[in-house]
Order: sequence, then structure tokens, then C-alpha cells
Amino acid sequence: MPEGEEKDQLITLLINQMKKSYTQWNREVDDATIIEDLNELSGGKIKLDPEKYVIPAFKSQPSISRHRAKSNKSQRRR
Repeated sequence: MPEGEEKDQLITLLINQMKKSYTQWNREVDDATIIEDLNELSGGKIKLDPEKYVIPAFKSQPSISRHRAKSNKSQRRR
């Protein structure tokens, strides 16, 4: 893909999704780790400087356990 605004936007979307995925499975993630993984996954085609590129903060939502979801459902029926 040629350099430009569209490529930059797609990379930003990809990095944001990677951070969301990381935070779903891990408590914290370092931006440098995501940038390094993106470089590795792209075969070196996407190189970002971790010192200059800041990934926006993402606060993960705790998932509701199945037991609690069932409990809430039964309470609504009463």
C-alpha cells in the first residue's frame, strides 16, 4: 500500500484493535510491545518509533461471568 493518510489511518485502527485485544486478555500492555509485535507480524513492513508513536489509552470492560448473567436473568423474571 502506498504511503499516505489512508495507510496511516489503517495502521492506527489496527494498533487500537491490537491494544483492545491485549487488554482483554492481560491487565496491562506496553505500547512498545504492540509496536514491536506489529513490526514482526507485518514482516518488517510497518515500522513505528515507540518513542514518537503513542497509542491512545483503552480501558477494558470487565466481562460478566455466565453464572452472574444467569442470576441476573432469573431476577428479572420475578
